[in-house]
Amino acid sequence: MNFNFYNTPWIDIGEEKWQYFAFKKIFEFRKEKPKSTNPTVLSLTQNGIKIRDISTNEGQLAADYSESSLVLEGDFVLNPMDLRSGSVSISEYEGVTSNAYFIFKIREEMQLLVNPKFLEFYLQANYKNDGFYSHGNGIGRPEGSGGRWTLGRETLEGYPVPIPSIDDQNRIVANLEKSIKGIDASIIMKLNQNNLFLEWIESERNRLIAGVDQIDKVKTSIPWMPMVKKDWVYTPLRSILSWRKGKDSARLNAEYCSKNEGIYPVYSGQTENEGVFGSIDTYDFDIPEGCLLLSTVGAQAGRLRLIQGKFSLSQNCAIFIRKNNTVEYSYIFYVWNSLWNIMKSEIPTDMQPSVRFSDLAQQKIYLPLLNEQLQIISLIEEKESLLISRIKNNNLSIQMMSDLRDSLVLSTVARDFCRKLDWSVA
Repeated sequence: MNFNFYNTPWIDIGEEKWQYFAFKKIFEFRKEKPKSTNPTVLSLTQNGIKIRDISTNEGQLAADYSESSLVLEGDFVLNPMDLRSGSVSISEYEGVTSNAYFIFKIREEMQLLVNPKFLEFYLQANYKNDGFYSHGNGIGRPEGSGGRWTLGRETLEGYPVPIPSIDDQNRIVANLEKSIKGIDASIIMKLNQNNLFLEWIESERNRLIAGVDQIDKVKTSIPWMPMVKKDWVYTPLRSILSWRKGKDSARLNAEYCSKNEGIYPVYSGQTENEGVFGSIDTYDFDIPEGCLLLSTVGAQAGRLRLIQGKFSLSQNCAIFIRKNNTVEYSYIFYVWNSLWNIMKSEIPTDMQPSVRFSDLAQQKIYLPLLNEQLQIISLIEEKESLLISRIKNNNLSIQMMSDLRDSLVLSTVARDFCRKLDWSVA
């Protein structure tokens, strides 16, 4: 079986010089439990293995790590469960990670024949070119709503790995790292630009919600709005908004939604899909003029978005409904972030963030007249639209550069032969 390269000008070798081996001839699996009762917790990400900051209480944390897998510096860690969005990486640290991952190292007799980074590039590429995915197994493929599609250990043991000469591996790695370093630097520059744009948006929001005109202002006791126009009214939030939870939110779980599919959305506080958890054939609320959906618990607590129509509420969320026409929802949306930051800062660090109705009842804001609210909203939206357009353009550039980086690795060390290869490897 020959492996042909293309668009790789620094590779000036013939395909006959490339060999390939079964994975098990190059690597040996490790399965060791941690000895420490307080180990370093590691996370496998698309950007390598990172030390997890467990002090933030974000994500799922184990009660103890005695059943986790020990990772030593230089070990490979591979995710066999997410065969398209997963990753594999060489660890720079000693620590623990999920016992569902495969952990392996290069066999001693192969260490002088291979460059670990070349093997890392190759294995990573198999997530991008569907090499691992095409050899997965399970109850059903994910796109068919089947069970999890995984890569079995026996399959991985027989997986083909191309091995050029060590000189060629070193040259390939050096050129790839040089090219990827340049691409990553450009990506970081675009990401930093986006962060600056977002900071500027937040700064402009805070400036404008205190009033467009800088005349006739008075001092306030609110740190995020130290000066406001003197004709603004210090208004309890409860006098302009009511807040409500779902009528039977615990009932609206995934099983219920799947058995009662329909056209009416069910919103949740923990869902990224615009807050939509599912759709059913009934609804609990009918608010054609709209309201504000609020995530109330966890990492998404405090997130706000405008919704309208017929819908129901699942758990971890509530809605703001205005009591009269003295306030625009968009104005509350812009004011809310500053208000929530103050509320969140008063939550003890050992508790997960949550929006409590009792706390909402104590909040007050300075409220301008409706026409001035509309003027403020218009100015914010005008400024934001320009910067959001720039952020979108940057995100397109970032995606193109990420695709270029993936294509560079694929065309160099993996291409598409692993989906078609006759597995009669040594």
